[in-house]
Amino acid sequence: MIYITKDVNETLDYVFIRNVDDNIANVSYITDGLGGLTIQSCSVNTGVITDSNGNEYPVGRAIVLWVAGGTVGGKEKVTITYNTAGGRTIDEVAVFTLVQNN
Repeated sequence: MIYITKDVNETLDYVFIRNVDDNIANVSYITDGLGGLTIQSCSVNTGVITDSNGNEYPVGRAIVLWVAGGTVGGKEKVTITYNTAGGRTIDEVAVFTLVQNN
């Protein structure tokens, strides 16, 4: 499980780098709907992603989740399911704790 604190006034992309031996073929998500989040999109990276340490991740190795809104004090669980070109099916769970920083 991945735990994320998110400001309800921000719209941000969250990038999940997946350490699998083959490319991610497709991705989907479901939420528990308890925190009032809006998932704007959930997709496989279509360009190289470079992290803050300069590490590069090729196309098809990361999931990009765009998230907006939420209810202050709420929590929401987002389950991301992805399938790889090699036939793997993997679930990842992100739990968002929702705050208001300003």
